[in-house]
Amino acid sequence: MELYLLYILYIVSVLLAIATICIAKHKYNFLFNHYFFFNVSWLTFIFLSLFFNSYTIQVDTFVYLIFLLGLLSFNFTVLFIKKKNSDICERIYLDITWRRVLEIIVIVGLFPAAYKNYQLIQSGTELWQLNYEYWHEYRSEGSYIYQQFQQLFLAPLTVMLVSTSFYRLYYNVKNNQIILVNLLISIFISILYLLLSGGGRAEMMFLFYCVVLSVLSLYNNLVKRSIFSINKSVLVGLLLFFIVAIQWANEGRGKSGGFIQNAIDGQIIFAPLFEYYLNSTDVFKNNTFGASMFEPIVLILQLPFKLFGIIFYESNNSIVQQVVYVSSLNKESNAAVSAYFYYFRDFGLWGIFLGPVITAFLFNWIYSFCRKNSFYLLFYSCAVLSLCLNTGYGFNRTFFLAFVYMILFCKIAKRNL
Repeated sequence: MELYLLYILYIVSVLLAIATICIAKHKYNFLFNHYFFFNVSWLTFIFLSLFFNSYTIQVDTFVYLIFLLGLLSFNFTVLFIKKKNSDICERIYLDITWRRVLEIIVIVGLFPAAYKNYQLIQSGTELWQLNYEYWHEYRSEGSYIYQQFQQLFLAPLTVMLVSTSFYRLYYNVKNNQIILVNLLISIFISILYLLLSGGGRAEMMFLFYCVVLSVLSLYNNLVKRSIFSINKSVLVGLLLFFIVAIQWANEGRGKSGGFIQNAIDGQIIFAPLFEYYLNSTDVFKNNTFGASMFEPIVLILQLPFKLFGIIFYESNNSIVQQVVYVSSLNKESNAAVSAYFYYFRDFGLWGIFLGPVITAFLFNWIYSFCRKNSFYLLFYSCAVLSLCLNTGYGFNRTFFLAFVYMILFCKIAKRNL
């Protein structure tokens, strides 16, 4: 009986999602905004989790009820959006030299460790072993200064550069081949990350998302004249490359099954993992009242106290990186928590409503800010909207730093014609 009620609620959620998407399209003047991708992603992943899972034990229906009620809370915020009547967005021209400088810094920073792993792969070392060493040894025992350099500088710069690969308004540059160079450099950086993390697919997937989102952003009149329109044959070639690279990483890390099944399994782990933290731990009992969702700010405020050995907030990573046994999966897992881990850690059951509402207002504010110019808007169209394409909570330190670097880059590289 509970399952039938859940199915009815799912159908209602689909209908309300369609209404929300239509309202958002009317107010934003384009379809592919954060309300569209957020609804499509969550409804798709919940559907796959319900009907196409490989769980050994079915996840409690209460978990899905939480996700669907949270989606309704997110969609409720569309009523508070003011219609964007202006079709004006400043088209800014940038100095390509500054982009090249940043790309060189990222490549030089990543290359030594990535090349070392490449040599190990050539000698027969398997990807799963390199991945294990990356997460359990390299990240915890490596050079602290290099780790901070990578996390505070290289990673957010990568987000900013990759997400704007198709931007075409550069000062004194008329040849569209410059876009091909940007794209090839972004692919090379993603390959470096793939090698660095022993088959970690996050950066490769991010580039894949950015390519697709760049194409879809051509339907946004505010930004389409600032984006290179990719040839269909090139797009197909890129998609095939991503599939081959990701499948290579899957096989190298011991994953059996086809590309589609591996993709599904990777995306639907969020439900059993959230169920584990909800029913088998006390993580959500001591609420942090916004500290989990806005952790980058909290960690900065905590830094002076850490010098004296005082820690008043335990970071999300210190919890979710711990490998735990999940009975619904009949295996150990970690890291792939949904946004509701953050919502419930902050507000408990109230997180069903408060978490999605806060998330929606963050998306709305960022979009309003990014309407200022064409480069910002492409960043929104790729980097920001990519956060909607999974069930996680994307407003982490890397994203906020990428947002700051985007603003600084525009101030430095902007040129007047």
